[in-house]
Amino acid sequence: MFNLYWVIDSYRLFFNYLSGQPEVLQYINRGGLSYWAVHVGLTARFFAVAGCLVAVFLLWVRAQPFSKVKGLLAAALALEGIYFLSFFPSALMLMKPRFVEGVAGAEFQTFFLGAGYLLQVIAVTPLFLVLAFKVYRSANPLQKPDVRVWAGIAFAGYVAALAINAVFRWLDMVRLMGVPFLLTGIVAVGFLDAAVLMPLAVAFAVVGTHRLSKKKEVTAAK
Repeated sequence: MFNLYWVIDSYRLFFNYLSGQPEVLQYINRGGLSYWAVHVGLTARFFAVAGCLVAVFLLWVRAQPFSKVKGLLAAALALEGIYFLSFFPSALMLMKPRFVEGVAGAEFQTFFLGAGYLLQVIAVTPLFLVLAFKVYRSANPLQKPDVRVWAGIAFAGYVAALAINAVFRWLDMVRLMGVPFLLTGIVAVGFLDAAVLMPLAVAFAVVGTHRLSKKKEVTAAK
């Protein structure tokens, strides 16, 4: 539903752009490659989700063997990797120094947001593309130990990307409002949620993947 919301919004802008609405032309031209990359990425993720839902239907409802749906899942993994790759132009744009009139030197106004996007690309895209290739090339991916290990590594990378997204957004809030802001009311709960639970999630994912590589699947699952 989250992806569908943003896909609809992105295509609304796209069709308004084609119709020549001045404010939309200005908005998209200002965004340039960043807008077009995210537009493609959102579309890729839409088809990734659709492929996963079809795969779930075939596995659970039609009782198809896993080998029959591996192509769908490999495509979904690759498309999700492309979705994260679409952050790259935005990351470069946000990390670029911005010169403000009357202020000496460059101000990195959105540096933490840009760095967060860049680290998410690094944490997800290469791992998902490798996993997609291995799933597609395997006759039965569930019986291939290296595929299971790569699935664990990609899972750890994905959890790391979620943690990076949360933590770096809080760092941006610190830049804007200072550390005392983090300790006020309900804000403190949200900050501690990101600062404590997300790194723990990454640690568990990494340890679980290591246990999986040692063929200790029960403890890895736990």
